[in-house]
Amino acid sequence: MQKGALTIVVYLLFVLLLLIPRVCDAKPRWASWPPNEDTLYKYYVGRSGNAESEAAAFNEAIRDAANQAIRENFGVTTSVESDSYEQESITRFTKRIREKTSTARLEGFEKVDSDTDERDGKITVWALFRYSKAAIQAEKKRLDALGDQPTATIFSEAGPTDAAKGVLEIKTTPSGAEISVDGKSLAFLKTPLRYSGEISTGEHLLQIEHPQYVTETQRFIMVPGTTVRINKILKPAYATLDVSSTPSGATVLIDGITKGKTPVAVKIPASTRVKLELEHELTERVSEEVIVAKDSTKSITRTLPRKPGVITILSKPSKVNFELSGPGFRKKGKTPTGPITLPLGEYMLTLRAAGYSILETRFSIESNLETVLPVYTLSKLSYLSVKTSPKRASITVSAVSGNAKVQGTTPLRRIALSAGTYDIVIEKDGYQKYEDRITLAQAEHSELSAIELKRELSYLEQSWEPRYESKPNLGISSTAPELDLFGNFPGPSFIIAFGTSVTMSPIQSLSSLVSFGVSLSFQLRTRCVGIEFEGIYGVSSSFTSKTGRFALPVYLAPSSGFFISPEIHWVTTDIKYYDQSKWLWDKKEATVSQTGVGLGLGWMIYTNSLNVLLRGGIIGFGDSASRVKGQTAYYFTVGFYDGW
Repeated sequence: MQKGALTIVVYLLFVLLLLIPRVCDAKPRWASWPPNEDTLYKYYVGRSGNAESEAAAFNEAIRDAANQAIRENFGVTTSVESDSYEQESITRFTKRIREKTSTARLEGFEKVDSDTDERDGKITVWALFRYSKAAIQAEKKRLDALGDQPTATIFSEAGPTDAAKGVLEIKTTPSGAEISVDGKSLAFLKTPLRYSGEISTGEHLLQIEHPQYVTETQRFIMVPGTTVRINKILKPAYATLDVSSTPSGATVLIDGITKGKTPVAVKIPASTRVKLELEHELTERVSEEVIVAKDSTKSITRTLPRKPGVITILSKPSKVNFELSGPGFRKKGKTPTGPITLPLGEYMLTLRAAGYSILETRFSIESNLETVLPVYTLSKLSYLSVKTSPKRASITVSAVSGNAKVQGTTPLRRIALSAGTYDIVIEKDGYQKYEDRITLAQAEHSELSAIELKRELSYLEQSWEPRYESKPNLGISSTAPELDLFGNFPGPSFIIAFGTSVTMSPIQSLSSLVSFGVSLSFQLRTRCVGIEFEGIYGVSSSFTSKTGRFALPVYLAPSSGFFISPEIHWVTTDIKYYDQSKWLWDKKEATVSQTGVGLGLGWMIYTNSLNVLLRGGIIGFGDSASRVKGQTAYYFTVGFYDGW
């Protein structure tokens, strides 16, 4: 058991040791443990010291890795001249590093990864390279064939062969630079250059010019019979590219590397063809090649072409016909659709299916992003049939909201309409106009089959016709359109109501008890004043009450159902109680009669299907003949009424 635990501890310590470099130094694993060689490649990690700039750090790391590869494979030590990079991002995206040495060529020496650390203003770079084993073998064969032959530099020669006056020998990395001495350009000669017998004795100013590198100047002294040798590693020169776009906020890429969003000023290698790309989520990607001379600025403004939009049309039910129209665009088909590419603009979508209402909607395509349309649900059609007596009356059915209208003559049979509210107007010569409003639910078939058109009255009949008040055409009204209960004609009306009553006890000792019962009332009304009698029978756990009520309801207006009524109540209460004066309580019964005066409020509501009565009041009761004290009581009644 102890041996197994010790094994686990050792294993955990080993894993911890593997993780410590990554956790503590925040470096990739390969920076401390280079990958082992495989069947195709050997791997080398180059490291820079504390360099002052990122470019110097990368160059140092590259030289370190290259020297390792040369020493291991070819057994020589030499300095390695490499391309100079001033930006980490450029080096990271450089896949192949071209190196030259005095003896070996590092072909097939490729950069795999790099990592940078900056502390206290000093920069350290790690660079991982792989070296093709096939390239190593090929280079060994080449070197074996060459032997120890020195590498000769081929110079451009100028001046007489007599070098008695002195020789100026110039090498640059890279080669191909133009030379000027004391302002005199040697335009047709490029480095490496040997210039003989043309420069006078003394101090001179040398200028090295290359379109892609920083201009270098150096003073030298020419001595007869000697050779002045000058070697220069040129520093890359840069130019500025000001990029703006419409719309703004486009991502700028130079040779595939992101440089920011427009508007932005970007440094690029001077006199070097670079690929400029602009991309924006709302537009097409555009690209072009750009060359800018060193130490100069070039402004580029581009209007990016907008991408088309994409939609998908879905509906319930599916497989309905659609028509889509917009600016220079028209398409028909059936739902559901696949993605449809549309130019920017306003569109009208129309959906049609047998047995369903036509659905029309507008929408806008404002960007290349996918426009998510809702799942359009078509409503089933409703149907209306109308019969009149007599027939062949002119009928118009108009939507209350919208332009839908149907005209024809009765009988109207199964006219298809969308769900909604419609006004119906029926006219026929010699008959009074008929008007009504109906609401059709979805998929409903409504039949109006009992419309009796009334004949128009003659002039004599009209002169004797009573003039009634108009009746409100509302869903809830205090006026019954058939019975005219509330004063719409001079005659009296008789109302009978049946309901449920809730009443507080009028007896002081039973004040906390409530009786529930039924009520039956009769009312005789003329216009604004009525006479009402009501009987209420109520029961509770301790008593039973029988109440009679006489009231004089006064209505607020002839056509109103609101009333206020002074009232007289008389109530007889049968009480069941226990006599507590005796040792054993004795159950007793008593009957108490009381009379009270009160005030009530009520509302008689007429609806299209039901007549409802709401009433409540407060009554003050006096003492009964059996010396039971009375008190204030309340009642509330809900009932239904009808009348003649």
